[in-house]
Amino acid sequence: MSNDTASFLTKILPETHIYQLFEKGKKRHLTFSDPATMATKALALDADGREVYHAIASYHSVENRKAENVAAVKCVWLDVDCGHDKAAANKGYETQAVALSEIQEFCEFLVIPKPMVVNSGGGLHLYWLFVNAISSVEWKSVTTKLKALCHAEGCRLLADDSRTTDIASILRPVGTHNRKNSPPRLVTLLKDAEPTAFKAFNRAINFAHVKFVPGRAMVHAPGPAIIPGEDARPQVNPDCCTLAEVEEALALISPWCGRPEWIKVGFALADTFGEDARNLFLRWSRGDLEGVSNEIR
Repeated sequence: MSNDTASFLTKILPETHIYQLFEKGKKRHLTFSDPATMATKALALDADGREVYHAIASYHSVENRKAENVAAVKCVWLDVDCGHDKAAANKGYETQAVALSEIQEFCEFLVIPKPMVVNSGGGLHLYWLFVNAISSVEWKSVTTKLKALCHAEGCRLLADDSRTTDIASILRPVGTHNRKNSPPRLVTLLKDAEPTAFKAFNRAINFAHVKFVPGRAMVHAPGPAIIPGEDARPQVNPDCCTLAEVEEALALISPWCGRPEWIKVGFALADTFGEDARNLFLRWSRGDLEGVSNEIR
């Protein structure tokens, strides 16, 4: 995928309903019936020196951009700030390179797909794209858990909390400019990503949330851990996911990953399900789940 604005908006937005741009200078919203027309207007405003943002959801009507007017959404996102001031305040990372390294570690630790990454001209915008649009209720549920995981010990990621669970958020479109700097900086696509099944992504987030977010119920499950040589470990009560649901999430993750990620998967399964997960771990390790992700979309 190139830095084409129309292609970018088409990929991240739902297929139907009303789309919106926000022009900062005039503090006005502009509405559109298709992403291509929306992209043309965004580029025209940008060429005229205007500060322009795109709404990430689609809307039922042209009346407003409030959460209650949201019709659908096709991704979840994080806004990661970069720069010396943000790093000093523990609200971001010194450089984009440092942020990218942290993002990769965050995804590997939680065993979730890598996101699309956009250079916003200062920080980074992360998009996890879905094959099909989801409702605002589904979106709120998964993003609330994602926000908690960004703060959880061991898998912390410094992201702007005000964006993570705000379904009416606006961000900068690829191909326009960030005019906070002089000269203005072009917003560019750094890393592309393919859409995944929301159901599988949601399972993975649920699984990670049970394991890593404090306050979940803990029980001890007898039986050896999956990784040989380890003692039995405390088990997390899997109150929001089953082995079948975890299998759908693992279908998105290649078993041919590096050994550190492979071990994390094993420990996560052992911690949560004990001996019951041994067969699933072996089947995933052999590559038996490859191709299943396409079937559950």
